[in-house]
Amino acid sequence: MLSGKDAGRLSRKPEIVADAAYAILCRDAKTFTGNFAVDDDILKEEGITNLDQYAVDPCKGTGHTLVCGTHSLYFTENKNI
Repeated sequence: MLSGKDAGRLSRKPEIVADAAYAILCRDAKTFTGNFAVDDDILKEEGITNLDQYAVDPCKGTGHTLVCGTHSLYFTENKNI
């Protein structure tokens, strides 16, 4: 794993992608086509704001940033990326 041996504990379960994909597939294709989608954002739009259920190790997640030491592995709140 590129992020190191402990990165697996900081990851999310594949169920987050499955749930987001299901939410997308249930939307009207005529109005949602061509969009870039991030699983966190899709689930928020569906009313799911607590993503702890998707964490491999719920004690390691801190909101939208998964932290390993002082390095941020993933951050989605900056919409200017």
